[in-house]
Amino acid sequence: MLRSAYKESPTLPKLTDINKQQMPHIITSLEQTTFACPTQWVGKTSEDKEVYIRYRFGRLSITIDGIEIANSRVGEDLDGVMSDEELMNYLEANSQSINLSTIADLQIQ
Repeated sequence: MLRSAYKESPTLPKLTDINKQQMPHIITSLEQTTFACPTQWVGKTSEDKEVYIRYRFGRLSITIDGIEIANSRVGEDLDGVMSDEELMNYLEANSQSINLSTIADLQIQ
């Protein structure tokens, strides 16, 4: 069984900042659409922009309205499984570097 590196590592790797916008994005909804290989989520921001998050081959990418705002290796090369809890931990730990506002109230469907 493939496991995410997050479960093994006491420290979270920082997501690479690719494209910061002026105002932080507020993710208001998020739904997991596939469980594994890749694990994917779709959602919306408070400005009604599309959110797409994908975890495959150990890389987590976050796209808002067609613009990739983060892409970073967070797991092993063949890893494609990430839980909702792991995703939330990454988003919370890296919200400033990828220009997301507080997401503590976000519930994944």
